[in-house]
Amino acid sequence: LFYGGTLVLDRAVLRQWALDPARYGAELLAALFSEPVARAYERALAKADERTGGRLRLRLQIDPEASAWHAVHWERLCQRRGGRELPLAVTTQTPFSRFTGLERAVVLPLTERPVRVLVAVANPSDLDRRGLAPIDVAREVRSLCNGLGSLSAGNDVAVTVLPGHTGLPEALRDDLAAAGFQVEAGPATLDALLARLRGFHVVHILAHGAFRPGSGDQPGTAALWLEAEDGTAELVKDMDLVPRLAAASPLPHLIFLAACESARRDERSPEPFVGLGPKLVEAGVPAVVAMQEKVPMAVATELTRRFYEALFRHGVIDQALNEARWLLYDTGSGDWSIPVLFMRVRDGRLFEPNPLRTALQAMVRRTDDAFADAEPPLPVEVLRVPPGQGDAGLEGFVQSDEAGLDIGVATRELLEPCDTDGARFGVLLGREGTGRSTHFKQLVGEIAASSLARESGRVVLPLYADLEGYVRVPEGFGDPFAAFLTRCLAEYWPGLTDAGLHAMLT
Repeated sequence: LFYGGTLVLDRAVLRQWALDPARYGAELLAALFSEPVARAYERALAKADERTGGRLRLRLQIDPEASAWHAVHWERLCQRRGGRELPLAVTTQTPFSRFTGLERAVVLPLTERPVRVLVAVANPSDLDRRGLAPIDVAREVRSLCNGLGSLSAGNDVAVTVLPGHTGLPEALRDDLAAAGFQVEAGPATLDALLARLRGFHVVHILAHGAFRPGSGDQPGTAALWLEAEDGTAELVKDMDLVPRLAAASPLPHLIFLAACESARRDERSPEPFVGLGPKLVEAGVPAVVAMQEKVPMAVATELTRRFYEALFRHGVIDQALNEARWLLYDTGSGDWSIPVLFMRVRDGRLFEPNPLRTALQAMVRRTDDAFADAEPPLPVEVLRVPPGQGDAGLEGFVQSDEAGLDIGVATRELLEPCDTDGARFGVLLGREGTGRSTHFKQLVGEIAASSLARESGRVVLPLYADLEGYVRVPEGFGDPFAAFLTRCLAEYWPGLTDAGLHAMLT
């Protein structure tokens, strides 16, 4: 710990530069990183350069006695590195969050797959009477699910959509069903949300939010515009929502509030959990993403899509939100700084990475490393034998002069879904020195890369297995070939067991 330093920040100056994110961030930098805090930060950066390649996690923790400082847009805080100033909240080198230290058990990363996601949309029928713009439910659901679609195809996530009283067009419902998403009918009421809460790891709520300043010494109130049973608007205040949500067990790992003003605070309030986002963290939710001011719908759509793609790729939530901000970063606009992450996860790891994805990435790296400086193997043409021809077909295959396909193309065709009965297989013939093993090993990397990119919409796990290492064992000792495959995968998939492989194959 390093103690010392004084924060002197003029709110009037910050308000003056509210529309200039760069100048706003520079004012925060000068105020927060004064001596001796600047020396401590430089020391931390030096250690990060030495130990982690420059990566330094930054957690802003504000004491309850200084809760008014939550009203500052800390996400615009700049740093000076490499001769330029850049906001801390937009680089992968400095994952940034507003941290809440609670006397609770350590949050363990979620290992279960698929991750169950609930997308709930509240679009009351009478929003116009309250001066609020209706939500384009179909557009928002399609955009969000497009971002999650590739993850669903890889069995990373299972998505349930509650579109509220608005519902969804039949064509969109059909598309979602084809993608494996589930759509549930009924209004997006508080009871409907709470009834489904226990079954989901991530709850994404798209609704209008509101904040009402308190009077005197009373704290302000954060609220969401949800739906009543008849589809009209119902204002659900934090004092009603938070206690009922806290009673749920287990709580979601993440609640994403795609709602205007859901993180906004009243500077006069002594209570540190005035905005709805911080209140949910205090109630026990490990991480909450909320908006600190009104966010343009187009920006919200793009940010959430990119955030989830990053989160399910590596599982580190503060890094995922930094990556999403970076993709939207524009020096002339402050929209990228609107989302705020409140969390109590010390290392930011909300989910363990998908072990299948990790194995595929390891295969790509191993292939790239093995063949980085090697000469490419001689081209090989592959001929196809119609199914059912057996040995006679193979004999003709050896003698054929028919023009063939490139081995990579032929292998990909073998992996495509087919309507014919029986499994398809390829045989690569050739004398010693013709590069058969090299071709097969390169195919492992190519197929793994294709699966990671979801080029075919399917995930294929390739494996190079040298059968000289396969040793038969007497019956009664389990499945020897499954055990052999597990050993072959072990270098890419640490911790994989025979039972785990069997479950995956099933």
